[in-house]
Parts: sequence; C-alpha cells; structure tokens
Amino acid sequence: MVKMASAKQIAWRKKFAKMAKSGKFKKKKTGGFSPRAISKRILKEKGSGSTYQEMLDFYKNDFKTNSVPELRYKERQIARYERMIKKSS
Repeated sequence: MVKMASAKQIAWRKKFAKMAKSGKFKKKKTGGFSPRAISKRILKEKGSGSTYQEMLDFYKNDFKTNSVPELRYKERQIARYERMIKKSS
C-alpha cells in the first residue's frame, strides 16, 4: 500500500523544484583562470617562436600573477623552461 504525500510535503517538493529549476543549487565557477586561457594570453603578448631562454625570462620578469593558481602555473612554467634549457645544453 502506497501512502499519499501530505499537503506540506507536496508544497515542499514544489518549492524545491522551483529552486532547482532557477539554478539555486548550481556551483559557482571561479572566474579568470585556466591554463589554456593563460597560455593563449601569453601567446598573444609574447608571440610564438621564442627561445627557451626568452620564455624563462618572460615568466620570471614579465608574467604578473593575480591569484594562487596563476602563481602555481608560473612556477611550473619556470621549472619547465629551466629543465628544457638544461637538457638542450
């Protein structure tokens, strides 16, 4: 035997459905950082065809960070270009 929902329960379900439809429970996206977006921005600023040393200098001196993820990205790129320079010499 199936029980009928009470009026209170029906009202709550209706309210919940309305909130879900409006996006109340969606997670907010953090704006501005993605490695792909940063690399596109850098290619625009710097241009392609740069040497490893030029890119290393760019990340050490010119690349300004606004957030912790960008700082981590900068540190990874510096380490990457230092390895590439060491490997090529």
